[in-house]
Amino acid sequence: MRPPSRTVAGLAVMAIAASCTLSLIWVFVVPMFQTPDEDVHFDYAISLYTAKRLLFAREKPVAEISLASPYVPKVHPFTWHLMVRTRALEMRGNPRVAAARDYGSISFFKRTDLERPTVTVPYKNPWLITEYPVAYYALAAAWMRAISPRGGSLSLTFFAARILSVVLLAAGLCAAFRIVRILGMPPVRAVLFIAAVGLFPLTSFVSSAIQPDNLAFALVNIAVLLALEIQQSHPLRTRRWLTIALGLCLALLTITKYHTALCVLIAALAAVFYRTWRMERRELFRTALTILTPIVLAAALQAAINWGGHAQLRNLGSYSSAATRVPPGMAFRVKAAIVDYIGGGTTFHGFWGLFGWNDTALVIVNHRFNTTLRRAILWVTWIVIAAALLRVMHVWLRLFRLHRHRPTGTAIGALLSNVFLNSYLLFAALMLALYVITGNGFTAQGRNWYPFITGIFWLGVWYAPGLFRGRVRESLRWLLLSLILSYSLASVYYGLAAVVHRFYP
Repeated sequence: MRPPSRTVAGLAVMAIAASCTLSLIWVFVVPMFQTPDEDVHFDYAISLYTAKRLLFAREKPVAEISLASPYVPKVHPFTWHLMVRTRALEMRGNPRVAAARDYGSISFFKRTDLERPTVTVPYKNPWLITEYPVAYYALAAAWMRAISPRGGSLSLTFFAARILSVVLLAAGLCAAFRIVRILGMPPVRAVLFIAAVGLFPLTSFVSSAIQPDNLAFALVNIAVLLALEIQQSHPLRTRRWLTIALGLCLALLTITKYHTALCVLIAALAAVFYRTWRMERRELFRTALTILTPIVLAAALQAAINWGGHAQLRNLGSYSSAATRVPPGMAFRVKAAIVDYIGGGTTFHGFWGLFGWNDTALVIVNHRFNTTLRRAILWVTWIVIAAALLRVMHVWLRLFRLHRHRPTGTAIGALLSNVFLNSYLLFAALMLALYVITGNGFTAQGRNWYPFITGIFWLGVWYAPGLFRGRVRESLRWLLLSLILSYSLASVYYGLAAVVHRFYP
């Protein structure tokens, strides 16, 4: 007997609230700028905050990386003030240096606010202005101004930017819950699935930091949900409103994360266009125009921001240290990517629990138990990936076999219908290609996969076991979901313990 819908909704709200509460604790426990690249992300956002408008690269010189310094440049006086007062550079990547003894106290933040610089206009444009799209930073600046108007507490302004990430987590989890329900996951399991994702250590770590991946996470799930809703049997008027919302969502994603947007865009457009392909040409043209127009306008805005600021995406290899670059050789790079992503490399460990500037590992129970656990996770990962690939091949072959006497488009349409699966498969292929092409010039980390974390877990706990039938399939689904949820629940305590031990010994 299925529980009433109100009960399920209430349980889902409780799971999402628990996840957000945990992330909110991380917001204040992790010292300022002790997550990767949070300093440069805040630098761009605070520059927009004080300017009260968008910045354009041609207005001022864009900060450039100096060969004499290992750090990415920061230009805003507020950023430097907070970094100096919190000893951010001293702690960065150095486990022997902890936070100041009075860090986190009211007196510490009051003193920090009283000593804030009077100069609020940086002499250069932030380095990220030509590196990352603008959407997240504009949203963060608007949010910070709403929470902490200009002239208010600088510490409150910083934490307001972090709290925005928690709000985006809630939005993404709500959309993810609806997605897995549409794709057939039973109510109780859907609630447990959302709890496993929301309490996962990577989720807590990223969703408590100033990172554009948080906006990408929310937009990916919302865009996939809208595409799936359009595929349902809605009235034409409702479908048009959903199409407008999808176009706006994809436009925002385009100016949030280029590569993430590309994957979702291809999968969503393929599914939606096939859904409307058999309609009259006027409706098909209207659908295409509704979706693509906001994307083109958003891209034009980003181009205007970047114009005159030299090359974009310089970080795909131009400034990475030799230690993080992979030597030439296609076969060697492919092998290195596989090891790094799913073979126990830095990215793999970062996904399962690596905090700070990759200097604080999640240790469950003790080091000996944790080592055994990570090996077990590695083996289970390989088994699940193999099962997922076999399931994909099986589904594709079965579809073409069932429709061999029908038009080829029928089978193709069935393949294009699962936007959730297709967008993640495209993302995984793109991340592998980027690693190989750039020689890991972008320094791959576990948090790079955060926008698609719901797709990763859905593929593992629901899609891959579909290779089997009957009780075996259901047993495997329950087993894998139980394992993921148990890991997430254990990480609630041990993750916080690792962070507290690292920064407050």
